[in-house]
Amino acid sequence: MTEPALPIAVTMGEPAGIGGELVLKCWLNREMGKVRPFFAVDSPARLKAVAGHLGIDIPIRKIQSPSQSASIFATELPVMPIELPASVNPGAPNPANADAVIESITTAVAAAQNGEASAVVTTPLHKASLIRSDFPHPGHTEFLGALAHVSDPVMMLVSGDFRVVPVTIHLALREAIDALTTDSIIHTCRITHKALSADFGIRHPRIMVAALNPHAGEDELLGHEEQRIIRPAVIRLQQDGLDIHGPVAADSLFHADARATYDAAICMYHDQALIPLKTTDFSGGVNVTLGLPFVRTSPDHGTAFDIAGKGIADESSMVAALTLASQISDRRNQSAAPHFLRMLKSSERLQPDSLPALRDVIARHKLSARRGLGQNFLLDLNLTRRIVRAAGELDGYDVVEIGPGPGGLTRALLESKARRVIAVERDERCVEALTGLAQVYPDRLTVLRKDALDVHFPELVSGPAKIIANLPYNIATALLLHWIPDIRRLDGMILMFQKEVAERLVALPGTKAYGRLTVLLQWLASVERLFDVPPTAFVPPPKVTSSIVAITPRSEPAAPADRELLERVTAAAFGQRRKMLRSSLRMLNVDTMTLLERSGTLPTARPEELDVTEFCALARSLGVLESSS
Repeated sequence: MTEPALPIAVTMGEPAGIGGELVLKCWLNREMGKVRPFFAVDSPARLKAVAGHLGIDIPIRKIQSPSQSASIFATELPVMPIELPASVNPGAPNPANADAVIESITTAVAAAQNGEASAVVTTPLHKASLIRSDFPHPGHTEFLGALAHVSDPVMMLVSGDFRVVPVTIHLALREAIDALTTDSIIHTCRITHKALSADFGIRHPRIMVAALNPHAGEDELLGHEEQRIIRPAVIRLQQDGLDIHGPVAADSLFHADARATYDAAICMYHDQALIPLKTTDFSGGVNVTLGLPFVRTSPDHGTAFDIAGKGIADESSMVAALTLASQISDRRNQSAAPHFLRMLKSSERLQPDSLPALRDVIARHKLSARRGLGQNFLLDLNLTRRIVRAAGELDGYDVVEIGPGPGGLTRALLESKARRVIAVERDERCVEALTGLAQVYPDRLTVLRKDALDVHFPELVSGPAKIIANLPYNIATALLLHWIPDIRRLDGMILMFQKEVAERLVALPGTKAYGRLTVLLQWLASVERLFDVPPTAFVPPPKVTSSIVAITPRSEPAAPADRELLERVTAAAFGQRRKMLRSSLRMLNVDTMTLLERSGTLPTARPEELDVTEFCALARSLGVLESSS
């Protein structure tokens, strides 16, 4: 029996615009079978007020989980509540509500990334209100790209079979022209080509590229961009096998006969794409964001403040956005998982480009994250590739990965030139889920079902080695302490920690975060916090921000010391960090004042005031005193 499709997450948008009215009218369309179940991420009080103002009788039910939507959608509008701090007046945007608007988007995206929603449909934003509240993104597309860690998402506008894609998006025209490059055109075309095939079911996509200048530059009499920027991109893509042509003068590209010759038109700037589409279909156009790991659509219109609250907003574009989101989601689900199952059942070896989406792997193996194992899965391949790049050259290296989960970081490691990847995984479900990867890389991937704390990593590697891992949060510190004695056997580590732990690893003396772990690690390695990773990057999202840390073993320790003695000194000192050292070090069972005097340490000092070399001096002095007693 086929499982019911997941609901769609619909965002609040600008509270003073027509978004609320559209959501209510779309729910009324359910009886005509026009929309699949969705839930609104919105203020229930606002929606009730909109319904009352418009004279629409719609029962609203607060939900705590998207999974509740399907069972109540037929009789009630499911709403995941977002509270608005300020009152809402139709047509009058209030920047005080900006944080709630942003929260609605991040909540909907998290639902999609967690596999709780099939797609995200956004209602229109008022960008000026958000920007006044220090919102750093020029529009929805860029913000969604940031949430998904996709640096250059692509915007497509759709009306039936008419599809247009601007290379530059929310830029002033002069800035858009300056931003146009051959590489940006190639990137846009490749993302579009992939989406036409995967999301729209077009087996052999045809792409036409618009010129920038009148008459396509008229042999450079009216501009150089066609010959110097656009044509080189088209030629390179043709060499790669794409059915693509141009640059074609934009004034002859959008009439009906021309549109029949291509599946998507690539335009050079925002209005070059949107004017022909909105002229053709002002009410039914849909905005689709390409290149994201989840499906996102939106109606192709703005907040319409001039008609907000009047009950005359046309929901056609919103219904079309919901419908297209459903179609794309269904197509992705139908094409990925069954193909993977067929490949697993056959004797044919999977190829790297045949691997299923990570979400399909999670669904097939029922990989709900287990809190007891500290699991938070990384699915964004752009982010995992960034982590791998941070490790530097991997050619010829053995790489140990801890807790690979469904294999997001593992895939990125195998894409590199690493000689071998040894993945240590305790969860038998995840070990089974890595079967497909093992088939693709039988000589380079070894999966060990073990507890990482029971593994002595020098026994796993032969030759240069690094550890690169999204560490399970519940044992991350214990793992690091476990590895410190053998750290100089490694060429480096790139590790994911909770931000609070990462701050302890890089802390300086005199700071609150400086502690025993800091001293023991910095004694043998240099440590750098590279970048932070927001909760939305994970499935499920944790409650804290994470950080990527680079640990590079020193050729020699920061100062001479016996490791066991250093561990004892730091344990005594930081075990009672509020006390002066003359008190906290008494537990070492030597004459404390003599110990402090021999090491040149002030008796009134507290542990966070000493640097690594001073702790090493204490350890050496402790060794001398114990050997002479």
